[in-house]
Amino acid sequence: MFDREQAITEWRQRMRAGGIITPPTLDELESHLRESMGEKVRAGWDEAAAFKAAGDELGKAGLLKREFAWAGGLWGGLGENLATRLNRLLALTWVGLSFWLLSNTLLICHERFFQDATKPTAGLLILVLGIIAFQELGGIIGGILLLRGAAGGRYLICTVAVLALIPDTFALFHPHNHPATIGYILAHVFFDLVTLWWLRPGRHARVAVN
Repeated sequence: MFDREQAITEWRQRMRAGGIITPPTLDELESHLRESMGEKVRAGWDEAAAFKAAGDELGKAGLLKREFAWAGGLWGGLGENLATRLNRLLALTWVGLSFWLLSNTLLICHERFFQDATKPTAGLLILVLGIIAFQELGGIIGGILLLRGAAGGRYLICTVAVLALIPDTFALFHPHNHPATIGYILAHVFFDLVTLWWLRPGRHARVAVN
């Protein structure tokens, strides 16, 4: 015999297992489920069929979770908790910043190739710029992987951050013609250090990317 309350309890457990864990959200969904089920029973459906149809109308937990998240705007769509949102925000920042830097590096490579092709140091310069471009491409790929919750994204971004810190640290001790250059390098160093702190292995175990 169909037990309505037991079926709803099991339905809530499936919703929680699918990632919908906040009680107010579960209560709201249960209210819709009961209302839809009641309408069908009053229309002549048996309770078991009414419950199944009402559940199908609401949808699966994963889809409902995304719908409720995006209902809270972009910030809500980044995740259900603060740690996940910050993790994904960092990933998006890495993708955007690395893409911008890669575009600039490729542009410089193009200009140097035609302007300094005859100079003895041209080959070395193109090689260095190529390595930098490869590093920035790693930042884009790592950011995308981190955004998708892949562990490889964290390792790749941390590797790129460490590689970027080495030349930036040396650059701080060289004279620069414009004060803004120092500010840019300091900002880059700070961003890399924050990234390494946020994605450190001990902390990563406590951050869930949903």
